Amino acid sequence: MNISQRAVRLRQFLQIEGINQAHFLKKVKIKNASLLEALKGGDFGWEIAAAINEAYPNCNIDWLMHGTGKMSMASSGPVELHERLKEIRVSLNLQKVEMAKILEVSKATYSKIEGGYQKVSLEHVMAINRHSKLPFAYIIGQENSKEYTGKECRERLEKLEEDYATLKQTFQIFRETTKEKLTRN
Repeated sequence: MNISQRAVRLRQFLQIEGINQAHFLKKVKIKNASLLEALKGGDFGWEIAAAINEAYPNCNIDWLMHGTGKMSMASSGPVELHERLKEIRVSLNLQKVEMAKILEVSKATYSKIEGGYQKVSLEHVMAINRHSKLPFAYIIGQENSKEYTGKECRERLEKLEEDYATLKQTFQIFRETTKEKLTRN
């Protein structure tokens, strides 16, 4: 069974908020079968999302349904970097020791980083980017979307096409220059 993105976000919310499944099932006022299916990875619609939001008002319904905005409505202002690291680690389903390996630090050091007691270096952000392929702006908390917008994708594609055209021209000039040198000799 493929796990829906909504189910992944629901699991992430429950894990970060420290909510166990039994408590969740009791608190959300909807058929348990529907909720169990969602917890097992099934997709769900607005009826379930609204019931979850009613039981847990701090759960951002737009984030739950579409992945837009912040997970929690309770937080105001920009996401702290250490909080974003935990969010990324949880969404990638990694243990602290696994994230520590990615960052090439000890588990104790990573725990300090995630707890906000030690600064995150540029090398750490780059390692997370290499591992997760998430945009830098998302990793450092400057944006809330893990995906590039259509405009950003077009801009990146145009830049890649320009780079490709430049490389192709350079290669063609190199080829012609090399041919000329070979024919002279």
